Amino acid sequence: MRWPPVELLWRAENLAETALLSPHVTGIALTGSLARKEPLIHDIDLVVLHDGTLPVGGISDPCTADASHGKGVDLTYGAVFQAQTEEKLREQRGLVPVNYICVPERALWDCSVLQSLKEHERFPDFYLRVFTDIPLFLLRPLDCLFMLLNQHRYAAHEIISIGRHGNQPIEAVRLKHLCGNYDCVPKQTWEECKEEIRRRKNHHWHD
Repeated sequence: MRWPPVELLWRAENLAETALLSPHVTGIALTGSLARKEPLIHDIDLVVLHDGTLPVGGISDPCTADASHGKGVDLTYGAVFQAQTEEKLREQRGLVPVNYICVPERALWDCSVLQSLKEHERFPDFYLRVFTDIPLFLLRPLDCLFMLLNQHRYAAHEIISIGRHGNQPIEAVRLKHLCGNYDCVPKQTWEECKEEIRRRKNHHWHD
């Protein structure tokens, strides 16, 4: 199944609100096809930023053969979220597959942390692309607990609207690791990478 962005943005915001209830989870950011607002989307990709005490890897719900999206180690809900959160997250996603990408928040401003994520990825430059190339939107920014909005080396802190749910705007802050370090930049363009992903997954509907 595939959905237009308007049908998924509010669901992503609800998932973010629930995920932020778990200890050590300090922010939830939207990435992937929904962040790029592609016309037809088959899942929601959320970056789970944490205080450094949680593992690096991902949760795919439901789990499928190609669900890893390159993020590395497959994690369980219990490794990232508190027990009572799992049931609500599953309920909120409905029929929409969701991928949670679990990484330390310091990757947003610490080059050594960002580059260390390479040892966890299944596809080259996966994490570099997430943090420096494709859109990354911090959801429910006013609920976040961490140092992010006090840092000054990447995206502006302006809260913007990325969509609406009824009469309410869906608010976010655009994030990006901005350092100018060549080692923090993907070596393949997004256009080249997109073509590879399309062929690998047979996602012919993507732009």
